[in-house]
Amino acid sequence: MQTNSKSRRIPLVLFLLALLGSVLTLMAKEYWETKEFSQWNEQEAMAMLTNSPWSKTGSTPGNYGGVATPQVLQPGSINNAGASLGKTQGLGGSDAASLYIRWYSSQKVRQAMCRMGQLRGNLSEKSASEFLQQPMPDYVISISSPAMEPFDQASYEAIKLKTFLLSKKDKAKKIELKSYSPPKERTDGLAVFSFPRTINDSPTVEISDDEIIFVTQVGPTKFQANFKLARMMADGKLDL
Repeated sequence: MQTNSKSRRIPLVLFLLALLGSVLTLMAKEYWETKEFSQWNEQEAMAMLTNSPWSKTGSTPGNYGGVATPQVLQPGSINNAGASLGKTQGLGGSDAASLYIRWYSSQKVRQAMCRMGQLRGNLSEKSASEFLQQPMPDYVISISSPAMEPFDQASYEAIKLKTFLLSKKDKAKKIELKSYSPPKERTDGLAVFSFPRTINDSPTVEISDDEIIFVTQVGPTKFQANFKLARMMADGKLDL
């Protein structure tokens, strides 16, 4: 009788372990993997745009013409490059504003933008659908902040040699800037940087790169953001 009781308990234990494994797997998945974007709440959509594998946030210290302006930014930390606030051109004061660097051509980012518009009642379903169906022939990185004056003053010619994508794995890989659109030329107020998806029919970014590092310099201000490719997946493919 005791042996039979033990034998009956073993399948039950295995079932419970399998159930626990399934629960843990579901718990480990992010909301963008388990929910359609049309079901995201405002907090989830905002998180995709501010703190996700596709979006990096940093602080912009100092004051420039009454508005906060960036100095040297690497999201998650401020790198003063040896310069104090008092000695850095265009800075003075202690006001700070957030600055966001996003992989704008990502479908997840664009879905989050649409969802925010829908939740706030200023984007119709038709407009959202048209926006999401727009082709993205290039990789596009965007920067937004309350302090966009330096980006309005920048030109493609001025920043093209200081703006690129780098591979963490392949130190020789450097993807050069293809085009730049300052905020004043756009209705959304973003600074937009475009890079080619292919060169000579070969992809410029691959999962084997591990991380892609976006670098730009606008005036005296340098910006850098690291994107971990293994986390930027949707339906088993890179979502860039």
